[in-house]
Formats: sequence, structure tokens, C-alpha cells
Amino acid sequence: MTRYAMSAKLTGLIPLARERAVRGAELAATGRVRHLAGPLWLVDGSAGATWCVDLAAGTCDCPDGRAPHDESGRKWCKHVCAVVLSS
Repeated sequence: MTRYAMSAKLTGLIPLARERAVRGAELAATGRVRHLAGPLWLVDGSAGATWCVDLAAGTCDCPDGRAPHDESGRKWCKHVCAVVLSS
């Protein structure tokens, strides 16, 4: 998925997951997102844990990211939103 398509997807999710998108923007703006390799990113969460985001798969290993949410079974947690905004 291209960056443009992901941004459009994020914009579409804002009405449904407004709080996650806003928290993701806060994480991105405060430099808590680091590129690891390829599609993998690390995000320092607000509670002190570090979470791994696979941007290609649209997944995160945090508890919120593992729960099904959309029609494809993925959930865009605040960490995925942060990576999308940082990439």
C-alpha cells in the first residue's frame, strides 16, 4: 500500500478511531517512532513499552493492535497511526 493510500485510509478512520489517530499524531510529533528495517518500525508507547509495527501488514504487537477491528481483521492502534504519519 502506498503512503498516499495509507494516508487516505487513516483519514477515513479518524471519525471511527479519532482518539487513536490523535494519540498516534502525538507519538509521531514527539519523536517516539523509529524505523527498524524494511516495513518494521518501533514505537515507544505512552506507558513506557516499545511496540513493533509492521507497516506492510498494518499490524502492531500491542494488545489493542491484536484485537480485530476492520473488515480485514486489522486494527489501526495509535502505534500504527504514528508510523503512518511518520513514514
